Order: sequence, then C-alpha cells, then structure tokens
Amino acid sequence: MKKNINILGTDYTVNLNATDKDFDADNMAGEANSFLKTISINEDLLPGRRVDVGKQREVFKVEVLRHEIIHAFFDESGLDCYSTDERLVDWIAVQIPKILTACKEVDAI
Repeated sequence: MKKNINILGTDYTVNLNATDKDFDADNMAGEANSFLKTISINEDLLPGRRVDVGKQREVFKVEVLRHEIIHAFFDESGLDCYSTDERLVDWIAVQIPKILTACKEVDAI
C-alpha cells in the first residue's frame, strides 16, 4: 500500500509493503530516501516473518515508519548530518508520542 506524506513542503511517497528486494542493504526494516523522496517499510522484516522482536506486527510497522519520518525531516531541514545518527533518530522516534502528549496537556500544541 502506498501513501503520500508532506515533509516540510516536500511530498514523499510512503511504501508500506516494500520487500527485501527493494532495499540496497540486508536486514533494513525501513528506509527514507531523500533523493527519491520515498519512505519504505520492509514487510519481509516485520514480526511474524524473519525477525522476532516480541512486538505486534502493526506496532513495529508504526515504530519503523515514525523512525523513517524523522530521518526525512532531518534531510529536508538540511540537517543530514543528524539524519545519519541512528541513536538520535531513534530517541526522537520513540519519545515523540510522549512529547506530544505532554505538550497537549498544557495546550502547547
């Protein structure tokens, strides 16, 4: 299934059903490609297939998608040096739901 997302004024195509053959490297769960303006999620690596991460399939898909969206935001901001920092990208992707909840609690959004 393909969807579109706008990231800082740039349209990206999101492919939620990519497979191993769509990725250059092995064992990639997702990829944000700032040149092609695509975000792809690797169906072959979701739980229930080859990787057992102890999470439900759809939950893992959302987490990977959020992670790749953060990569795209860094790239579109001209901050590609941060986009290569997997620890930073993952921290933001994991914490952003909590940050949004906290901001909503005090009407900061």
